[in-house]
Amino acid sequence: MQRQIAFCIAMGFSSLLNAGDRSMDRNPDFEMTASCKGQTPCIFDGDRIAFDISVRNIKDTPINLPLEFIRYGGPYIVLHDNRTQRQLTLPSHMLDGALLSNLTAVAPGQSVSVSGSIDASYLDAWGGEDADVTAMIKLAAPLHGSKEFQSIGTTALRIIGSKAFTGKG
Repeated sequence: MQRQIAFCIAMGFSSLLNAGDRSMDRNPDFEMTASCKGQTPCIFDGDRIAFDISVRNIKDTPINLPLEFIRYGGPYIVLHDNRTQRQLTLPSHMLDGALLSNLTAVAPGQSVSVSGSIDASYLDAWGGEDADVTAMIKLAAPLHGSKEFQSIGTTALRIIGSKAFTGKG
């Protein structure tokens, strides 16, 4: 039984990973934003970048969201180097199918948050404190009783190295 669940989740997640070759439409039920703790843009000073993703229910009815599942798996992140146009898809966390049954009711207008981070080594490789990177952050999960992953939303997070930000790079 556990193998079947793991297989179903792996297949669903693989469809999310292959979503780069098809458009991931914005989910009309949610509004999604991301920000670093009190910074716009995020400033990279050699430490990992920690950020929060806010997901707001913009429907007029409650939505049951597998929030623990989403938090455990974390976001899907693609880094885009704004100087060289290189892209890198970051590895994601393993998913825990047992968490799919734990649903959180998100009331109309209510927001929930999901934490994420980008390891410093990725940004060091792209200029370190002179980096200029956009992180495309996506969340997806089985919604509305479906077994297939559906997009919750996509948002961009700008990350600039501390030297580039102050103009000393």
